[in-house]
Amino acid sequence: MSAEETVNRTIIDRESLPEMFPTHRHDPEFWEHLGRAIASIGFLEEVKVLDKPWLDLTSPMGKGILAFMSALAEDERERIARRANEGREAAKSRGVKFGPKPKLTKHRQELALERLSRGDSCRSIAKDMGVAHTTISRLQN
Repeated sequence: MSAEETVNRTIIDRESLPEMFPTHRHDPEFWEHLGRAIASIGFLEEVKVLDKPWLDLTSPMGKGILAFMSALAEDERERIARRANEGREAAKSRGVKFGPKPKLTKHRQELALERLSRGDSCRSIAKDMGVAHTTISRLQN
């Protein structure tokens, strides 16, 4: 192997990797990002995994396998997003409320609006009710 080949080739010995190093146990998003990184910058074009000959990115077969895994991961991500969106829509149709709980009950909101109409400041009302002044000012809109 020439000096140029040594510089351009990366050999990964999986036994010497840290324990938490990304491997096949990762979710599809990992593989999608890896595939996109390879496609965009090409930094893994010369990777050869010693104990996984099928993941030899120096060969057309290895590049094809990685491209296939990336495509599968992207497809799985799309399916996950679609199921999540469908679940949100189903929850909305059942009347599930999204977002944080209101800081003030309807009764306390009415009291705050009443005090605002009497001329009290948002800050004084907020201080008395234990909320931020912006919570009170949003009631005016």
